[in-house]
Amino acid sequence: MKKINVCSLAAGLLLAILMTSCGGSGSRDVIISKTPADVIKASINDLKNQKFSEVIKYYIRKDGVAFTKEDTAKMNGLFEFAYKDLEKKQGIKEVQIIEEKIAPDGINATVKYKVIFNNGSDSNADAILRKVNGEWYIIIGG
Repeated sequence: MKKINVCSLAAGLLLAILMTSCGGSGSRDVIISKTPADVIKASINDLKNQKFSEVIKYYIRKDGVAFTKEDTAKMNGLFEFAYKDLEKKQGIKEVQIIEEKIAPDGINATVKYKVIFNNGSDSNADAILRKVNGEWYIIIGG
């Protein structure tokens, strides 16, 4: 059962990485972002620049908890895999924010965006974010 959950998390994360990107570990650095869209762009930018250890700082689990060191090590491997996929698409040309919706509670948000790759292809994605201690994080996991 644990392997299934890890595989599900890994698959979901990989999809999210390809559509977004983020970072963090057990100890949080301050994320300099004012909006959920800023977090999406920053996470993708860190992935694009191969800052895999930074990407995780933008993510939290669905229960609002930061990833453990073990989870972070696994995620870094997924980030490397996602970067190789970006290389196949000749890198990222642009990230376009299509829509950013912050819920009335001011704690939850969704961002719809498009990643345009240098090979001419593109990909649309949605991300769910949550504000924790005044900072926006991308939610990953079920």
